[in-house]
Amino acid sequence: MILQALKKHDTTPFKPIPFWSINSKLEKREIIRQIGEMKAFGLGGFVFHARTGLETEYLSDEWFEMVETALDQAKKYGMKVWIYDENGWPSGFVGGKLLEKEENRASFLTYKVLDRYDETAYAVYEYDESAGARLLKRKEVINGKYHTIYKNRSDAYTDILDPLVTDQFIAETYDKYYERFKERFGKEIAGFFTDEPQYYRHATPISSVTEREFYNAYHSDVKEGLLYLCLQDEQGFAFRVKYYNLMNALYCENFYKKIMLWCEEKGCLLTGHTVEETYMTTQMWGSADASTSYLYEQIPAIDNLQKSLTAEISAKTVGSVAMQTGKNIVCTETFGVSGYSTTPKQL
Repeated sequence: MILQALKKHDTTPFKPIPFWSINSKLEKREIIRQIGEMKAFGLGGFVFHARTGLETEYLSDEWFEMVETALDQAKKYGMKVWIYDENGWPSGFVGGKLLEKEENRASFLTYKVLDRYDETAYAVYEYDESAGARLLKRKEVINGKYHTIYKNRSDAYTDILDPLVTDQFIAETYDKYYERFKERFGKEIAGFFTDEPQYYRHATPISSVTEREFYNAYHSDVKEGLLYLCLQDEQGFAFRVKYYNLMNALYCENFYKKIMLWCEEKGCLLTGHTVEETYMTTQMWGSADASTSYLYEQIPAIDNLQKSLTAEISAKTVGSVAMQTGKNIVCTETFGVSGYSTTPKQL
């Protein structure tokens, strides 16, 4: 849920704007009815959010006909529409379309200790606690264990750190909305909501561009230190700092910034939130630093789900970034996963 306020001196009262779950066969009459209900309850607009259960083909001609119906009603009632930029989440895979090409898929690292050199590995090391890690040459023989790193492809998410993947995401999603509704941008269409983009939260992340960009940034081979991502070793601390600083920069520059500049050019706004921003430790799972992503949204945002009031850190950091950058509004996706037993007072 986010709040309505689009201009620096806008006097429009703040109103709730709910995620509207679009999760069945879409019908014009039902879309019109539900928007009328939202207006009757005093809502300021809605986030048009494709979700699990959607029967109308996502981003098809029929889909855009239904979006147009929603926009017509929003214009009639003076409501604002935010377009959720994915079918489900996390944002960046165009409802599965980009996953059809293996080179678009996210990559991650796994680690094994072996008794032999595995030629299929991404990198193999000799390691001891005093000397640290040494990258082995191909088929090199040592007296000891082979600390082995494998590079794997995900079948569930895209490599949004690769700018070419983000370009495809923009072309298949954002550009298609603009082709059909450019006259409505900045009017009924307030902007886009991007949700929980991440480098790869379920394992040690690496992008197809990491090796090249690490060399450009630090003039060294990333493979020299990759083993330190899998060890709790003080010798590897400096490498881990460099590595995750780079991954965060790629995350912000090659995904968030590209989309923010697109929205800026087209006269609309970008909001949404990064994944797992609630704690400093969990931020390492998806972005390495959620606060930097707030720099690349016209309306920086967080989420605060459940009833546990866990958003203290994220609320402070998003507020701090907004104040330091002169942005007069932040928003939050909230109340989700709270359960239907939650009372209005608790909310």
